Amino acid sequence: MKKLSVLHIAVVMATLMFCTLKGQAYTEGDYVNDFGANICYNGDGYWSWEEQGLNKVTWVSSFATWWGPCQSEAPIVESIYQTYLDNPNVVIVTAGMDWGQPYSCSGWATDFGQTLPILDDDNGGNIYSLFGVGYIPHNVVIGGDGLVIYSQSGFNQNTMVAMIEDGLANLVLDVDADGILDGDDNCPEVHNVQQEDIDGDGAGDLCDPCNNLIWTGGDMNGDLNISITDILILVDVILGTTESQCGYEAANVNGDDVVNIIDVIRLVQLVIGGTQQQAISFLERSLSYANFMYLMNTGTLPTDKILIWPNPSNSVVNISGKGYTIIYDLMGRKVKEINLNGRYSWNTNDLSSGIYTVVNNKRTTTITLLK
Repeated sequence: MKKLSVLHIAVVMATLMFCTLKGQAYTEGDYVNDFGANICYNGDGYWSWEEQGLNKVTWVSSFATWWGPCQSEAPIVESIYQTYLDNPNVVIVTAGMDWGQPYSCSGWATDFGQTLPILDDDNGGNIYSLFGVGYIPHNVVIGGDGLVIYSQSGFNQNTMVAMIEDGLANLVLDVDADGILDGDDNCPEVHNVQQEDIDGDGAGDLCDPCNNLIWTGGDMNGDLNISITDILILVDVILGTTESQCGYEAANVNGDDVVNIIDVIRLVQLVIGGTQQQAISFLERSLSYANFMYLMNTGTLPTDKILIWPNPSNSVVNISGKGYTIIYDLMGRKVKEINLNGRYSWNTNDLSSGIYTVVNNKRTTTITLLK
């Protein structure tokens, strides 16, 4: 009988060490059934793919404690885990074998800085035997529907990230398992088969805290009555001193999807039944100077309107708007030219009492000076 050389023996030993003796169950393109293993680090009990990975992108990295490439891979796997830690649609675990050669599960985690869940594939686990093709490390990426996207030996950081991103790009979600995909579900995180939406705002009744049939524009407290109380609440919303979720929905009084001073002025007009200038004067009298100025300075004006306050005035007049603006006295004489782009403070100390005409982009209004 021919004797085996040292080289032959080494090849045989290497083959025995790197090859699995169990048949591979799943390859790329297959759909998996439930599988799992006991958790030996960062968790308790049994890790199940159906419970933890279904409807998510799952990466399982199989390793042996004694093999140098697995040891080198471990910190990189951890770094990728940290990258996706806050993504609820990605699950990353490792599955370890050959404990005690020389690392225990906790020792492996400590020495290689692991914080991700580690599965015990030695004692009751079958992950490597399901996916392994003979060599370690072995990495498997599974789509949310159970499709094996990637199943290969070896490790490449860029490849693993690309496979996870590919899985995310093709992920079809139904998080609440109500048979309606998240993109079409008006309550994607609440089981809501009927999709009832009484106020038609796109948020299903089971997850909509604000019935917009009640929380209409300007009704900031939902009492079905618009009053001065609503004005004060709206001011608080803009100043950031209220956390009323429904109040935010009702705050868009003028329907332009921007909550600002224009909504406050419009709401004041609804309450007092006055003009825009009367609404501004009401706010100036009702609010503290600091809050009034904050509102006026942060308000975003439509390009077809200008605001003037105080009006009447005996000194400085604030003009807010956009565009080329000319101010005339009663004799038709030009007294001021302004290229407005926001708020402009006009000192009128050198002018006498009277009514002045403001022309802005062919729109006309007046300023009254009382000295």
